[in-house]
Amino acid sequence: AVIAVPYQALADQWCEELEAFNINAIPCYRSLSVWHSRLSEAVERVVQKAPTFSCAVVVNQTMGSPEFQALLRRIPGESLFWIGDECHHHGSEAYSKYLPIHANFRIGLSATPEHYLDEARNNRLVEYYGPIAFRYTLQDAIRDEILTPYDYYPHPVELTTEETEEFCEIADKIAKIYASNQGSDTSGKASDGLNELYSRRARLVGGAANKLPLLKDILSNKPPVPLTLFYCSAGSSKEPNASSGGSSRRHIEAASQLLRELSWKTSAFTANESKPQRAAILEAFKNRSIDVLVAI
Repeated sequence: AVIAVPYQALADQWCEELEAFNINAIPCYRSLSVWHSRLSEAVERVVQKAPTFSCAVVVNQTMGSPEFQALLRRIPGESLFWIGDECHHHGSEAYSKYLPIHANFRIGLSATPEHYLDEARNNRLVEYYGPIAFRYTLQDAIRDEILTPYDYYPHPVELTTEETEEFCEIADKIAKIYASNQGSDTSGKASDGLNELYSRRARLVGGAANKLPLLKDILSNKPPVPLTLFYCSAGSSKEPNASSGGSSRRHIEAASQLLRELSWKTSAFTANESKPQRAAILEAFKNRSIDVLVAI
């Protein structure tokens, strides 16, 4: 079995969970010296039809490497069970070309398998993994006590004048690309241009400057609440009253500073933290020496 995931943190989690089933997975990420010889030996056993089971966990970046692709192609299709976790990433042109077409057994796992704007990406995903075979909704997970019930309280935030102008500029560019394609399938450079514009728009909205003042108003005069999670935009934001030439900083850094100013014991929990650091942070979070984890 080969399990492909987008991030090292998720790969670590898979390896840890597999240990509970007495499966010592080959971690195909980080240094080539860590996994190449082990995977080579495992593939050779499969090719020789030895009565054995092997499992590899690979991150998408390594999946496309020549070394991994050479070994992947050697595995007979009837012996290859391919699992794509967060498989919506595999709908991209960058990753779809590295998926093993010869794999007889395939499972794609994703909470967001359908891109609401990129039909070409959706088609590539269905072409490889097939149509959605099973759905497990938030309502199902709450009913089965997998997830904690929650209340949802949206707080609308308006864009600043400068952000509104940038948003409209991006929207105009998106409309022009759509018009130039006259509703046809956007692919190649046109698709790349749209994806870049979508990302810019998402970062702009996610890092809206007025979010942090609103958060401060909500949390002011309230004691810190242990076991709290804050999810931030991956983008950057400016101070609401900053000039167009003013400096900006990452949204997660600005949110973390605000929480500390309000006396919340805070720690970032991102891909920048090492595996030992993440373990220590989670332990501190569990014993409540840290109030809040701030993530992206």
